[in-house]
Amino acid sequence: MLEVLKELELKNVTVVEDFKAIEYKDITLTPTPSLNQQDYFPEHGLLVHDGSVTIWNQVDTIVSPELLNTFIDYRGNRIWHICVISPCWREIFAFKSG
Repeated sequence: MLEVLKELELKNVTVVEDFKAIEYKDITLTPTPSLNQQDYFPEHGLLVHDGSVTIWNQVDTIVSPELLNTFIDYRGNRIWHICVISPCWREIFAFKSG
């Protein structure tokens, strides 16, 4: 993949690791793991945090209660989730608040 990016003449390429935060100005970008084992090249999701709000772009990640609990432990329970649908959140919050 890095060879393809080089051929596309992309200059600023960084290989990321799951949950290793990248600071950029006042924003923290945190790659999240893909649980999708069906694709040959799984993608990362991305947590974007500005100090008060966290947004998670799910990308191809298969959601599990364990992964969502990791996000809550990592950034608190105020997370905007960009996805099609995820019934796991209802289960997590019912458990945490019950």
